[in-house]
Amino acid sequence: MKRSVQGLAGLLAGIAAVAAGALPTAAQPKGTPVKIGQIVSITGEGAEAGQYMRWGAELAVEQANRAGGIKGRPVQLVLEDD
Repeated sequence: MKRSVQGLAGLLAGIAAVAAGALPTAAQPKGTPVKIGQIVSITGEGAEAGQYMRWGAELAVEQANRAGGIKGRPVQLVLEDD
């Protein structure tokens, strides 16, 4: 579980770093979305922790899109239950 949280933190930091440097102004992202996948516990014993990871990823995607996306393209989160 600790490794999953560290991996998610790295993913979110990467999205934020790329989005922050992609465009100097907050233009509306256009074009084909950049899909970011996340495999997380949505059901079962780890569902509570998985919900927090999901919220963190959704927040990062929202912030990236508000900042103009990745190189002007919108970011889309694709979730899968483990």
